[in-house]
Amino acid sequence: MEALASLENSAVAQFILGYTWAFYGLLAVHAFGMAGVVGGSIMLSLRVLGFAVGVPVAGFEFLKRVAAWSFVANAGSGILLYFTNAKALTVLWTFQIKMASILLGGILLWVLWRQISPYKADADHRYDGKAKAVAAATIFFWIAAIVSGRYIAYTLPVGF
Repeated sequence: MEALASLENSAVAQFILGYTWAFYGLLAVHAFGMAGVVGGSIMLSLRVLGFAVGVPVAGFEFLKRVAAWSFVANAGSGILLYFTNAKALTVLWTFQIKMASILLGGILLWVLWRQISPYKADADHRYDGKAKAVAAATIFFWIAAIVSGRYIAYTLPVGF
């Protein structure tokens, strides 16, 4: 807990908490990053599940870069926001669910990208059950990350 307290007392955390624009600016970056990661992940997953079959998967390559850069923005802003309340967040069940969901959603998205390619689709541009199961699980875990992340505000101890 001492390491967590030192994060909360760091110059970075004090700066973020001392300037309203810094805290809310980081929240805005976090929201935009989430939109890029989750939006791109869900669009790709829905395509694998059979929606918009006329759109070739190769067209989603741009979304891969958007999701990657959005993840970087999201991780960076999330780490900085974590510094401001590290002790309370670390033991908070909603935060733990969020972190686990992000980890699983990210791994599944990586697996999904490795499973799909134009040559792995059938003649009708559809994917097998394994790819569809990974796509459905990817959607589930990203939605779980969003819901648990939003729920953090309602489960934090009073006073933050």
